[in-house]
Formats: sequence, C-alpha cells, structure tokens
Amino acid sequence: MKLTKPEFIRAIATDLDLTQVFSKMLLEKVCDIICWFFEEGGESVRFGDCGTFKKVLRAERTTTIPQKDAAGDPIIVTSPAHYTVVFRPSPTLKAAVNGESASEKEESEEDEDS
Repeated sequence: MKLTKPEFIRAIATDLDLTQVFSKMLLEKVCDIICWFFEEGGESVRFGDCGTFKKVLRAERTTTIPQKDAAGDPIIVTSPAHYTVVFRPSPTLKAAVNGESASEKEESEEDEDS
C-alpha cells in the first residue's frame, strides 16, 4: 500500500474540512518553502512528530563499472562531491512504521536503558 499525492490531498481536505484545490495549494506551498529554505543555505527542516530533512554533503567517489571499454579495461566513473537531502524519521514515526504506539516505543527504549 502506498499514499499518492492525490490521496494525500484528499486526506488533508477531509481531515481539515477544506477543498481539495486549497489542500493541493497548501501541500505544494509547504514543498516550495522547504526548497526555498535549502536554496537560501538552510541546513535542516524539522517536523515535530514526523522527522527531519537534513542537507548533507556526499563525498566524491570513484566506482568501477563491470563493462570493459574498447581497450578491454574496466570503465571508471567519478561522481563529484555534491549536496543532497536525507530524511531522518522521528521516534513517533518509527514506532508507527513498526506498528507500535509512541508510548510503547518509549517504554521499550526505557527497558533497554535499564
């Protein structure tokens, strides 16, 4: 099962008693603001019980492709260093993914610490 953008928009509209057109505009504006924030040099965007989007630098890396070039040598490709965005889920989201409530997750973490 997956949640598509139109389904997400319908859920927002239904839960908040909004039109789907307004819900779509709202969702797109949230995405626009996140993009703008990173374009302006922002480092991370945190959504409380959801998680954090974080800008990270991927180092330059060299990989070898199994195919051979015309001379019979392996093909070597270098990917330059670049920034990307990673998502780190919150403990609440991790618990939901694992079928636990947030309070169950906290209790299991406390038991592990003991």
